[in-house]
This record gives sequence, C-alpha cells and structure tokens, in this order.
Amino acid sequence: MPRTIIAALGIAVAVAAIVVLTPPGATASGVPNAPTQFHGDVIGPFGWTDNSDNEDGFRVYIQMPDADPRLSKEFAPNTTSGLFPYTFEEHCFSFIWIVAFNDAGESAPSNTVTLPPPPGGCPATLHETYTNDTGKPAVRLLIEQVGSLREVRLITNAPGCEAPQITHTSFDADISWGEHACVDPGESVVLEFDVTSPISVGLPTWVHPSAADTPTPTPTPAPTATPAPTATPGALPSAGGAPGAGSAPLLWLGLVIAAAGVLFLSALGGSARHARPRR
Repeated sequence: MPRTIIAALGIAVAVAAIVVLTPPGATASGVPNAPTQFHGDVIGPFGWTDNSDNEDGFRVYIQMPDADPRLSKEFAPNTTSGLFPYTFEEHCFSFIWIVAFNDAGESAPSNTVTLPPPPGGCPATLHETYTNDTGKPAVRLLIEQVGSLREVRLITNAPGCEAPQITHTSFDADISWGEHACVDPGESVVLEFDVTSPISVGLPTWVHPSAADTPTPTPTPAPTATPAPTATPGALPSAGGAPGAGSAPLLWLGLVIAAAGVLFLSALGGSARHARPRR
C-alpha cells in the first residue's frame, strides 16, 4: 500500500478520534457552547437557550457606552431564564449579553440586547453631590463623564465660595474657584448635568493649591473585576478561559491512535510484500 495512503488513513483516524471524544455540549477547548436566543424586556425575566451540557452556570454582563462590562448576576447550570439587577442609567442606555462558563473558561457571548426606555422616558438631567473628603482645602473639581454631556450647572455652592468658573467637553467637567482654596474638607457642592443621552457620572478629582498641575484623585474602592477589556459600545468581549486547556488530552490520544494506525497499516503492507511469490 502506498505510503501516502497510509499517512492519510492515520490522519483520518486521529481526526475521527478527536471528534468522537469531544462532548457534544463542549468546544474543543473544553469551554461550554455559547447560549443563544437571549431575549427579554423590562416587565418579565430574560430567557435564553442552553446549548451546552458541561457548564457550571451562566453570567450576565452589562456594558454602558465607553465603559468596561460589569458582571450583573450568575445563574445555576441548566437555567434558561431569570431576572438580574441593573441601574436606572443602565436601563436607559446599555448593552446586555450572557455567557456559559466552567473551569475551562467562558463561552463566546450570546447575542446582545438593549432595553427600551422606561415609562416616562430617560432623564434629561442628573443631580450629583460632591464632598471634599481629601482632608485639604480645594480650588478645583474635575469630573470624568461617561455619556453625552451638554451642560453643567452649579445648584449649591460650598459655603463662602464665590461662583466658580465651569467649563466642560462632551465627556468631562471642570469646576474652578480660582487661585484661593475655598472648598474646605467636608464641604459639598451640588451640580446638575444636562445630557443628550443618559450617562453614568464619573469619579471626582479635587485639586489643591499646591498641586494644581498634578491633581490628587479621591481614594475610591477598587472596581469590580470584569472578564473583558474595554470594548466599543455594543462590541462583545472575546471568550474567556485558557484556549486549548481541555484539548491537549484529546489531541494526544488522537495522535497515539493515528500512530498505531500507521504502524498497523505499515505492517500489513510489509507482510503483503514478503508474501508475494518470486517469479
């Protein structure tokens, strides 16, 4: 038998072994198959189709524009519907999807859904209170925004402070009281944000007279870890886990079977040649 035919048969045996030994509800890397048909609205629970039989559960992720996705809730394995929490701003403008997961990692994401506006529509203005908790008098307040910012207004000023100068871009706000610090530790100001689309107000940075050029951020708790990097709104994160972690044993088994098939077929070919009568 020609060697090319023997090699081809060996490869076919290896591929067949990997296909047969891969569970129907898992990918070759061992992570679950992605759920599909993710759907829901603001009235009832969300639902999805479970396409795997090796998941440890499901995770729902929510992403605001220009922000990292956050984990909203985990569900038990074999679950196909459920409710999960989200904020009012997330309700108004966010992207939501679900993944299956196990020890090998997360599946690819499901389809992405968005929520319709709540009754009465989304807010056009947001009010936020900022308290100087840095322990030093401040002359300036910087605020990073997420969303479409149209205008910022001062509703309540800190005691003894003159009206600040307020500037803003589409995403950031800058409130300055001049060269002399007047916002003492513990004092607060209230701002009103006029937006063209709902936003999540970012973290404040209080600037002190001795560090006007190098702002000192207000200490904040560490953010909740998310499995996906910053993504363009609506873009889905790549599947997590360690690719290939579950495929190595199957691949080795396939190669062993292939090698055995090649040796067996080679032996048959050699026997056939020795058995031919001499002319």
